[in-house]
Amino acid sequence: MPSYKIIGGDQNQYGPVSADELRQWIAEGRLSGYSLILSEGGAEWKPLAASPEFAAALGSQTAARPPLAAAPADPTQWANQVLAREPELRVGDCLGGGFRFLTSNAGFVVGAVFVVWLLNAVMLFTPFIGGIVHWLLSGVLMGGLYFSCLRRLRAEPASVASVFDGFRLCFVQLMLAGALTKLLEQIGFAVCIVPGVYLIVAWTFAVPLVADKRLEFCSWLCSDKWSSFSTCFTASASWCARMKISLALGKREGLSRQTARGCVGTNLALPGFGSLMAGRAEGYAQVVFTVAGFGLTVLFGLKFIAWYLPHWSAINDPQADPVETLSSVWQEVRWALLGIALFVVAWLWSLVTNAAILRSARSEDDAGKPPKLS
Repeated sequence: MPSYKIIGGDQNQYGPVSADELRQWIAEGRLSGYSLILSEGGAEWKPLAASPEFAAALGSQTAARPPLAAAPADPTQWANQVLAREPELRVGDCLGGGFRFLTSNAGFVVGAVFVVWLLNAVMLFTPFIGGIVHWLLSGVLMGGLYFSCLRRLRAEPASVASVFDGFRLCFVQLMLAGALTKLLEQIGFAVCIVPGVYLIVAWTFAVPLVADKRLEFCSWLCSDKWSSFSTCFTASASWCARMKISLALGKREGLSRQTARGCVGTNLALPGFGSLMAGRAEGYAQVVFTVAGFGLTVLFGLKFIAWYLPHWSAINDPQADPVETLSSVWQEVRWALLGIALFVVAWLWSLVTNAAILRSARSEDDAGKPPKLS
């Protein structure tokens, strides 16, 4: 029976495994048609979709997914389709999916984000022309970053160098999308803060959409297609306004040991966030305690320092009334202490959750299996 080696969604090599086990991995959502495969005795890696013996398994996987409806040519028809949907954003699923993607592609994410951040910083701090260059090229860099992350999500090959694909694939469209987005945001903030915030939210997906769909952005600048774009934009804004923000975490699945340890580590640094990543509803309360505690500590801690420095000599005066001194200090430091107490409560609570996460983790990790694709 032939055996195969494959490259998983985490870009690690697995195998050799049999064809039957490979079909099982496809059914479990661990592999896609873009996953690279090397047959026994073969010399060249090729996409799994190029192997006819796995066409049936890949076809079943595709059929199990809901089809993505393409936007019709008539913008009014597309707007009506969008408005007919009942939008819902599940915060827990977003956090869980993002965490799985990060843990499976940690090296790639850190490297790609660092490269883009470094280039943006160099452009911003370049004298004279740096601001203009950043205004023109930041959309191209961000488009390349979005596109390379999307390729990883789809189990397609992508490396840190893929962040420069925006210059090769659709340079003009990404440059215009990024520049126009920044310009509209600045105009909105110049008029009033609320329009600026609205424009940031409304245009936040402009660059990734241009990068992923190769949208001919510049064609909207030259003809009556502005009216078509306006119709689609209005429908999207209305859809976002009706969106239900769901705090439901969805069905909790058994965590692997590696994922559970990642959640525990996150809880130790940011109490509550690891709980949410593990699908624990108490994570929401822990996050509230953490954020409130951190905010109170920083805000009133700085206020206490600003009060303490000019009153240092009076506080340390041996002739001063100690009761009055302590009362004055307490009045200034009490809210900062409350913030510290809230953070400590959240941290201790997350320790209890950590124990539950580790207990519920699968005793047998999926050793030798690629992770499920996000």
